[in-house]
Amino acid sequence: MIIEKDLVKQPVPPTISLAYKNGHIIGNLIYEETSLTVKVELEDNYILLSEMSCDIHKYLNNKIVPYWDEIKNFKLLYIPIEIPHIGSKGFWYEITVTIDDADSTIKHITGTLAQYAELDHVNNYDVEIRTQSDIERDDYDS
Repeated sequence: MIIEKDLVKQPVPPTISLAYKNGHIIGNLIYEETSLTVKVELEDNYILLSEMSCDIHKYLNNKIVPYWDEIKNFKLLYIPIEIPHIGSKGFWYEITVTIDDADSTIKHITGTLAQYAELDHVNNYDVEIRTQSDIERDDYDS
């Protein structure tokens, strides 16, 4: 994973872009840098799991942060994280948002890799992918 660093070799927090489900970017979010976590699990150059979480505070310098009202469940976040050996330039996450109960000024965001979130809502019966019987088919192309 390539993490961009500044002149004094400190990690540069990535830009997080909020988007609609069609991928149209709404804008970049201002987030609490220490709250950002991104977990990516790889096996044989395949992404097994990728999750993210961060906190967005409603106010910055006594002004409401941009896109506060747009941060809602099922929107997408794009985080540019480069993983060269799998050819990744970034990840899209479908988000779930919870609001802090104490004062309603913090949105806690958790995200699931978008392609997994989409497949999670689909029931595929009698589908075989890379099973022995699938591989033995005449039209199988590896």
